[in-house]
Amino acid sequence: LTGSSTPGDNTGNRNIAIGCDAGLDLTTGSCNVLMGARAGYNLTTGSDNIALGRLSLSAAAVTGSYNIAFGFESGCAITSGATQILIGKYAGKGTQTGQDNVYMGRYSGCATSTGSYNVAIGANTMIGSGIKTGNTALGRFAGCAITAAQYNTFLGYGAGHHTTTGCYNIAIGCAVCLSANNANTELAIGC
Repeated sequence: LTGSSTPGDNTGNRNIAIGCDAGLDLTTGSCNVLMGARAGYNLTTGSDNIALGRLSLSAAAVTGSYNIAFGFESGCAITSGATQILIGKYAGKGTQTGQDNVYMGRYSGCATSTGSYNVAIGANTMIGSGIKTGNTALGRFAGCAITAAQYNTFLGYGAGHHTTTGCYNIAIGCAVCLSANNANTELAIGC
């Protein structure tokens, strides 16, 4: 915990940092738990964050609070994002801003830059880049191509894997897809 070179700027308290350079830039953030090499490395003013794993929550000037990141490089791009739960290697890796996202599984949500209220559980779920809001993807590769889609529900291995920009859709079943990658308001059920 090195913080600012001006000692008076380092007012953060009740922080725990274990690991090489964990919490290195912490200045006014408080009540953070940072474990692993460079975990929370650039966390500055954010508070009440938990980062476990090398380079988790390690973006430049992390000011977001109430984030939980477990796993190698999980949430490593978060800047002002808050109330995120990111569990797994590279989970939420590209997420910078937004709130209330849950990405669980290796690479889950790894290229999402911003967005809120998304739930992706399973390896490679919601891995497409872009802005996403209010989507739910459960099962490996579910919703994996989403770029700018909103309020979709994909349940099952590979469900909705072709959808990129569609909104208000539901796809249930193994590899079940919609009629087009930008379809809206569709229901598809299969096996």
